[in-house]
Amino acid sequence: MSISSPTRDHAAILKYIGQIRKAKILPGELNAEVQTCNGPADALAKFLQAANADGAQGWLCTSIKGASPIAIFGMGQTPTVDSASIPLSGELCLADSSLHLSTDGSGKWLLTRITKAPVDVAAPESFILQESLAADRSAFEETTDIQHLTYEVCWQLREQPTEPATLTPVIFRFTGFHN
Repeated sequence: MSISSPTRDHAAILKYIGQIRKAKILPGELNAEVQTCNGPADALAKFLQAANADGAQGWLCTSIKGASPIAIFGMGQTPTVDSASIPLSGELCLADSSLHLSTDGSGKWLLTRITKAPVDVAAPESFILQESLAADRSAFEETTDIQHLTYEVCWQLREQPTEPATLTPVIFRFTGFHN
């Protein structure tokens, strides 16, 4: 999804986006570092190691049968994940970054660490919106009281000389749960 505006006034565009999205706008940009893992067991081990960090919050979806397919980390939850299960996807919020586990569609597992760039080096046409998504409660165990997942979404203003400026989401990072 992109949002177009006939104006090239960055401040006006940011104000407009803040009004329609009802989100907090922050200066800055997000950076990603991708690591290819040596198969699903390696990806799962690295993800679970990061999940044991103090203050980590997140979720992991696996192929395990007969149990909740989504394990929750943090929020008072300390799940047991079967080391034989195949990881499908997951997100962790860590102290200053987030870690995203995914597959690339060709059988490779990827861990992507996303961090905020310092505001003084962020491109002036980039900004971050803090947004909250309602959780699909049916996917979580009954004991979990999670109602929202929060994210920071980095948007960039893309300008073409003959067209209106377009704001496009380019990357997001998981920032935790809240009720």
